[in-house]
Amino acid sequence: MTAIVAEIARMEQSLSIQISNELAEKVGAATQSAVRGASIGALQAVASLLAVRLLLLMALLGGFVVALMVLRLGTYQADAVLVAYAVLIVIPLVWLERNPKVTIDK
Repeated sequence: MTAIVAEIARMEQSLSIQISNELAEKVGAATQSAVRGASIGALQAVASLLAVRLLLLMALLGGFVVALMVLRLGTYQADAVLVAYAVLIVIPLVWLERNPKVTIDK
């Protein structure tokens, strides 16, 4: 009789260990998935902010190049091109930089 009780106790302990291992694996996988999702979301937010800033930097450099060309030519048409570039390209990009659509909640 004691052999049967000992065998039942061993089987119960083995089953408990198997369930604990399976549960631990599922919890670990869920945790890794959550961490991956959160880090990807944070990286996307940072990438979008940096993309706008890089675009703004390139536009400002282009504005300086256009300004240098205007200084060399010195015509009213060149001045009009510089004003149009500033109004249509640089000012909207500066507005986007100051009012981003992507916000990072704290």
